[in-house]
Amino acid sequence: MIYEKIELAKEYPSLKHKAQLTVFCPDNFNEISINRKREAILICPGGAYQMVSQRESEPVALRFLGFDTCAFLLTYSIFPDTEYPYPMIEAFAALDFIHKHAEQYHVDESKIFLLGFSAGGHLASTIGAYKDSPLPKQLLGEETNSDFAGLLLGYPVIVMNKECEGTRTYINLVGRGPKKLEEFYSIEKHVTPSFPRTFIFGDKNDDAVPHQNAQALIDALKENGVECDEHTYEGTVHGFSLGDRSVYNDAFDLKTVENTKNWYIDALKFMRK
Repeated sequence: MIYEKIELAKEYPSLKHKAQLTVFCPDNFNEISINRKREAILICPGGAYQMVSQRESEPVALRFLGFDTCAFLLTYSIFPDTEYPYPMIEAFAALDFIHKHAEQYHVDESKIFLLGFSAGGHLASTIGAYKDSPLPKQLLGEETNSDFAGLLLGYPVIVMNKECEGTRTYINLVGRGPKKLEEFYSIEKHVTPSFPRTFIFGDKNDDAVPHQNAQALIDALKENGVECDEHTYEGTVHGFSLGDRSVYNDAFDLKTVENTKNWYIDALKFMRK
């Protein structure tokens, strides 16, 4: 296995905060295939832009690593360092870094996906909304590569409007900025036919990030003819992550495992088809 920690600010001088990219990649060896290329995920954990959830970080990377997938974990800027364009610029930098080091990490550049949970789902979908805009090159330089194949979103935050003003995600991301950031960060308003194909999963009774967030994106994707694979569960909790003992203590509800039905298996099928 290739395991590294990359300080992105050392690679990208325009970054002023301490975003980190942790690499979990299967290595190649002669017995199977010295030239194998694999799909990759860039993981954006949740945490309302005020923390980076550990339950949605290393355990998720290791689970996908076990399925021979390259995993890159982004520890992005959190409040009070979330003013525009952070942490979005850090996610663009992480994508570009993966492209530039694809040979080293045995990554198939045509099969890079963003996996985001909750507020990290908002971050990932923001990259989906603006990946083809001038923004990546404006923020990081003309050689920036922001291409990726699709989005994997777990119980994502999508909507940023007046109804969300009291939520921690809203406060930490746009609460101190100009009102125009509401429009900029309301991802359902920026879906076009070129938006990345998207896999979405979550609990329809989520009491922390209402499922209306995911539904707003699902509706926009369908209206624009974008492939959308949706998986809605019941009886879980917000932030269920992998839904098993790797992310819960011994008292966790065994129904969580059954109810989430191994969403990552469905996500892998979505990535590999």
